[in-house]
Amino acid sequence: MSAATSDYPILGKPTISEASFAAVLKNAGSPAYGSAAGIYAAFVAKGVNPAIGLAIAQHESNYGKAGIAVGNYNLFGSRYYASQKALGATDVKGFAHFPNYVADAQYVAGLLSGPLYGTSKSFSTAQTFPF
Repeated sequence: MSAATSDYPILGKPTISEASFAAVLKNAGSPAYGSAAGIYAAFVAKGVNPAIGLAIAQHESNYGKAGIAVGNYNLFGSRYYASQKALGATDVKGFAHFPNYVADAQYVAGLLSGPLYGTSKSFSTAQTFPF
């Protein structure tokens, strides 16, 4: 499936600057705003467009203000897996509690850059992402 002209690939250069990324979090009243630079850098380090990360954070937790994100540094609604222990995560009723927002972003960026999403032929763009 090819991406529509208004679609965004998960992998690729950022389509949003670090300052704009931070402004979205600030304007949304996100508790992750103070970690914006580190979150942005985690996505860029894995070759993931940070705008995709923002879209997921908005969808999953209203930028950290709802659901499992509250008190757990889990912007992206991540389920808990033992592999997350390396990032300092613990299990909270099947969801991950991360030590900080950057660790959460590192985990999600790793998922997005791998074979399930970014390099997949099925889920490699914002419009094909399985929310």
